[in-house]
Amino acid sequence: MELLLLEKKTEGIKGGVLKKYERELARLITFLQTHSKFFPSEIDKELLTEYRATWEAIYPSSATRRHVQARLRRFLRFCHDAGWIERVPTLSAIKVDEPPTMPLSPG
Repeated sequence: MELLLLEKKTEGIKGGVLKKYERELARLITFLQTHSKFFPSEIDKELLTEYRATWEAIYPSSATRRHVQARLRRFLRFCHDAGWIERVPTLSAIKVDEPPTMPLSPG
């Protein structure tokens, strides 16, 4: 986790986005530990599906869940690139079921 955060800092990511990575990775680690998983190589599709099932209570917005999943995928790609996992598990897309925010009308 620390190495990914360091990489994100070197990419110029800071502030709120970096805090989102920290918070979401901490939640993932807590979830993994409660399932007695301590190494990236133990992460599989089944475990990630169970983890993602907890998101609706934490992130009521489907748009937010989609962003969280994008950051999770970045973490998994990082683990793959580092040689910690053999392949990145495929997760189904999260359908956003909210209308887009429209700009304010003049006047």
